[in-house]
Amino acid sequence: MRRLSVLLAVFVSLSASPAQAAEPDRQRHPDYEEVRRVIEYAIGWAVEKDFDKMFAVWAHDEHLYHHWLTSESTTRGFAEFREHAKVWKDPKFKGTTYEFRDLEITFSGSGDVAWYSCRLDDCYEYDGKPGCVKNVLQTGTLEKRDGHWVHVLMHGSFPVDEIPPEYIKRYYGDAPAAAPVAEADPHPLFRVRRLTDRIRVFTELTPWESNHVVIETAKGLVLVDPGHSSLMGRLIREAVARELGRDRFAYVIDTHGHWGHAWGNGAFPEATVAGHERTAETMRADAANLERRAEFFRGQIERTGTRLAELDPASEEAAAARLEREHYERIVRGLGEAGFEVQPPGLTFSDRLRMDLGDLALEMRFLGTGHSDSDIAILIPEEKVLLLGCFFLEQGPLPIFGAQPVLEPDRWLEVLGPILDGDVEIEHVVLGQHSVWPRERLVAVRDYIARLWTEIKALDAEGVDFEQAMARLPIPPELDFIRRAGASEEDLARYHRTEATALWRQLKESAAAMVGRAMDEKGAEAGVARYRELSDGDDADAYFDENEFNLLGYRLLGQGRVDEAIAVLRLNVERYPDSWNVHDSLGEAYATRGDTERAIESYRRSVELNPGNTNGIEAIRRLTARSPEEPAVK
Repeated sequence: MRRLSVLLAVFVSLSASPAQAAEPDRQRHPDYEEVRRVIEYAIGWAVEKDFDKMFAVWAHDEHLYHHWLTSESTTRGFAEFREHAKVWKDPKFKGTTYEFRDLEITFSGSGDVAWYSCRLDDCYEYDGKPGCVKNVLQTGTLEKRDGHWVHVLMHGSFPVDEIPPEYIKRYYGDAPAAAPVAEADPHPLFRVRRLTDRIRVFTELTPWESNHVVIETAKGLVLVDPGHSSLMGRLIREAVARELGRDRFAYVIDTHGHWGHAWGNGAFPEATVAGHERTAETMRADAANLERRAEFFRGQIERTGTRLAELDPASEEAAAARLEREHYERIVRGLGEAGFEVQPPGLTFSDRLRMDLGDLALEMRFLGTGHSDSDIAILIPEEKVLLLGCFFLEQGPLPIFGAQPVLEPDRWLEVLGPILDGDVEIEHVVLGQHSVWPRERLVAVRDYIARLWTEIKALDAEGVDFEQAMARLPIPPELDFIRRAGASEEDLARYHRTEATALWRQLKESAAAMVGRAMDEKGAEAGVARYRELSDGDDADAYFDENEFNLLGYRLLGQGRVDEAIAVLRLNVERYPDSWNVHDSLGEAYATRGDTERAIESYRRSVELNPGNTNGIEAIRRLTARSPEEPAVK
């Protein structure tokens, strides 16, 4: 199937849609006929199989982008495109006939850029067997270089009712091979909500329901949060094209730097990518962990498969597990694509950035650290919409902060206050996952955070410890809306405690951070000594957190400071002996050092504590295979 999909890619190429404002009499443009010829020959070359002429109508640089959603033939740059062309030289393959319909060409004001769209029927033979792809929506961008027009971008997609069934199964899950896509559900991966006349929310149908927001403007489409990989970005692009009939984006905006929301930037080479300056920094640093992240999700696929085997296939729980597994599979496939690269935003800001999009404006404001260190709010006054990304993570349904050890509640309140209490009218608040909130709900949560933060600072000033503080922090009336939604008092108390813990820690200092500084300055022994001092209670303003020490261990491991990483992770095991995860992390550190015996010992303890730890089980198998004296794991 791979060979055929690659061969077909020449017929349905990919990437940008026509400009919004068409030239009134486009056929009178002096270059119209030449551009039309270049567009047609990018397909028609296959009849003659004249590769020299085919290469002549493509840009010979790194900006070339040729992409088809349902193949593995996406190429970036002429060198990669030329390499892919080798498969088209297969003597079994030959184009036969082709037809363009509804060709629309628009020229830029400067006259050296052209955008086009058309419908394409293209027929071919492979190994003597005829085939056709019909009614393909083809779009692209050309540039005039040295007096000649060449393709820079090209894009093709099927109407949803004509996607071959094998592709439905391959890309969208376990749909029966012969089953058509129901007209009532044209977006197999997304639920689409029309929020306003110009704003749509594309929600991934996964357990986490990530929201991708598309804004129609006079200057082109704007996409907020392109997903976890270029593959996810292309799936979003395809859904947008089906919904809106076009898919050229002027801007992509990253609400924060986390991989699951920003690593899809590369699927939109025609767009300017914007985000906070810290987003770019986070993405560059996080890119080093790409393979480790992929390995984690391969383990998730295995674990979910094990769980599925124990469930009734017809149960709702099994359906949810299949959805979860398909999500993990897309992540692994996306992260493993040839040529995939993490592409940080090129347009960054530190505090605020206003973007004039012709018929509306949007303003990005830095919120400070909360869910991440680069959270921004996007305000669209003309549409009465506020986008908050994952700044509020709705879980239960109270937002959960604390992904970052250092939060900035005063800045949150400073930024949100003028938006919620000022002259700007807000009707819809779009979160990065799950929900679209009414304004009143955000106000209630904001008021809750403000009250809790004020009370915690007052209690800390009195010198009480955290448990004493919690006894004096009853659940306030601002959260009554959660009770009305059906949350139990037990659940509500747990969410309240989580919020209070995150805020209380802002008045203290992370013990992990202090130990890390000591190691950075003076080495492993100094770090361990500092840990002992803090653990003995010499600094009442320090707090300990299992996850933060684990992250410190991995930071040191990533820097090649293996002995220091082991020292930190051993301290974490000492403090949290019943945590399977810290034993697993210590096993990885020992394995990195080549200490197979200790690595196996740590992984075995991890698996004892969590028999579902497939990563640990696989690590033991791998390590025992290298260590003949160790018995194999059964």
